[in-house]
Amino acid sequence: MQMAVIGMVHRLHACAIVVRRGDLALVRGQWLTVTGSRLDRFVTGGVVVVLSFESGRPLRLPVFMTLAVARDE
Repeated sequence: MQMAVIGMVHRLHACAIVVRRGDLALVRGQWLTVTGSRLDRFVTGGVVVVLSFESGRPLRLPVFMTLAVARDE
């Protein structure tokens, strides 16, 4: 996990499984507020994280996938 502090917001690259409600996630070039996350399974049996946002469709990511996240601390 890489982290940079800008003001009181921490920006980091984290695995999808550690993203939590209230985080901002960089998705397709836009920062979206995460409203929820849950674990699910692919048809093949692999574990996937489903992230829900204030706007737009949920995003399904493998648990090991990294993404840019901003978090108030």
